[in-house]
Amino acid sequence: MYASGGMPNYTYSWSNGGTTQNISALQAGTYILTVTDNNNCSAFDVVSILNSNPVIGAQPIIGVGSTLNQFTSCSGHVSDEQTLAVLAYNLSGNVTVSSPAGYEVSATSGSGFSNSIILTPSSGTVNTSIYVRLTSSAQNTASGDITLTSTGANTILIPTLALSLIHISE
Repeated sequence: MYASGGMPNYTYSWSNGGTTQNISALQAGTYILTVTDNNNCSAFDVVSILNSNPVIGAQPIIGVGSTLNQFTSCSGHVSDEQTLAVLAYNLSGNVTVSSPAGYEVSATSGSGFSNSIILTPSSGTVNTSIYVRLTSSAQNTASGDITLTSTGANTILIPTLALSLIHISE
């Protein structure tokens, strides 16, 4: 993990008790890393280990290299898009990306948004970015999971959370 910003001399605290910048030999599961700078300001990240002992050439694997921040939009307008990095390998079929009610996904920044998209692997691999945004008709606190699936692969669920602002004109 790499920390930047704030005042250097960072301390690291992992939810499993680790206190170093990088840890290894982790079991499959979810870990939270809290980084605190020299001014005692903290930030955190969630790290998910899907398979602690992957074997290349074995089971199809889908991974996502980022998470989503809270979405905010004004009622009647789409939110700014957020990006998710997707890496999948050993695939025998397409990756389907589906969004919950109130959200849209696209394989192209700024256009092509819909409730689901298909990512086609090249030589069994997908290495791309997808884009997620809140729809213009989303209700307050729309939530659910962005879902990534492919035949034989683990299903990935990326949680969403929205805050819609109501525009009041006088």
